[in-house]
Amino acid sequence: MKNLRFFSGFLIFALIIALIGEPSAKSVEEFDVAAGAAVLMDADSGEVFYSKNPHEPRPPASTTKLMVGLLAMEAVESGAVSLNDKVTASENARFDLTWDSSTAGIQPGEVMTLNDLLYCALVISANEACNVIAEYISGDVASFVQLMNHRAMELGCKDTNFVNTHGLPHVDHLSSAYDLALIARESLKHPTLVQITDT
Repeated sequence: MKNLRFFSGFLIFALIIALIGEPSAKSVEEFDVAAGAAVLMDADSGEVFYSKNPHEPRPPASTTKLMVGLLAMEAVESGAVSLNDKVTASENARFDLTWDSSTAGIQPGEVMTLNDLLYCALVISANEACNVIAEYISGDVASFVQLMNHRAMELGCKDTNFVNTHGLPHVDHLSSAYDLALIARESLKHPTLVQITDT
């Protein structure tokens, strides 16, 4: 049951799919989804059960935030930072955001724990929270984006290029269903991150 719950969370993040109706007893070859690209991957083994345009570069939008969460959790687990650390939002918190983008209303000078920032980023999709996390971990957003790309390469992502922390559209900000599945699979190894995303 626990694996099923984790697998459901995995599908939400990796996904770029919207399943329509109940799958029938037809073969996998006949199974299809309405989305332009999709990957159904076993979280434990990495085996791909279904794919549709798995390596087609596409805008990852807010699924970008999964990499932010993963890097933050890895920094916590390495001892570099703590979830209880008090983090102050800088004047750059709203760097590269549009006026109508998803935020938590975090203001420059506001102090929150890293844990609360992760909830803001991963539960309510707060774009500025991602920038605040990035600055706290790497010193500035640009360095954190480099770290995102480096980690993606380590995970075997070949279709991914991040240019921001939040996923707002940019012509060079791309990933694929397969790469997002790899990132999601790695994320599932971190219980606290799973707990936050389960929220």
